[in-house]
Amino acid sequence: SGRLMIGTTAASTLASSDDLTISTSGSTGITLFSGTGYAGNITFGDGTSGDDRQRGLLQYHHSDNSMRFFTNAVRRVTIDSAGRIGIGTDTLDSSAEVSITNAASSARVYMKSADNADCSIYFGSMNDAATGAIRYDHSDDSLRFYGYNNNEYARILGGALLVNRTAKYASSSEKLSVNGMTSIQGSSTSTAPLYVFNTESTADGTVQPFFFLHDGNGIR
Repeated sequence: SGRLMIGTTAASTLASSDDLTISTSGSTGITLFSGTGYAGNITFGDGTSGDDRQRGLLQYHHSDNSMRFFTNAVRRVTIDSAGRIGIGTDTLDSSAEVSITNAASSARVYMKSADNADCSIYFGSMNDAATGAIRYDHSDDSLRFYGYNNNEYARILGGALLVNRTAKYASSSEKLSVNGMTSIQGSSTSTAPLYVFNTESTADGTVQPFFFLHDGNGIR
């Protein structure tokens, strides 16, 4: 059948991977020794000429001690000697652990979770288990922002920015709702630091922008 078996007389029963079978009673491995400055390669091809000879490639290059992954004969992922990862680029940013490049279009990271769960990015330090986070929660389709010790400080819900609260306070039409002292400061002597607009209008101009002041007992 042309199959090669080392350390065993039984080939793998996985039909797609039975051409070479190596068996031992402990840890098993294959070592590739390459010259200094050269690469060790495991190549996947489907033809005998051009790029078909190496459509896929796992390569460790001793010139810079990087691990490289190729698909469709193009280098896609690089892990450099410091453990940094480059996706779509072999020029890794020294200030980042992961560099992502798409030279032809937008570069994006896409996360999916269960319908009643969330997608989150956590921020922590080696010596402190408390974390901050950015989270999209599918339970109410809100984007949430967490500070130290995973305390929520703001969320965007239904097109409104909620600061230090988890729901709109007085009206479903609120676009900004803040719980706590708020300060607005401007540094210009010619322009105001806060503008309030109402883009709706009536023939007699009676619809005007307004403020609601609420003391907990009702709108004043």
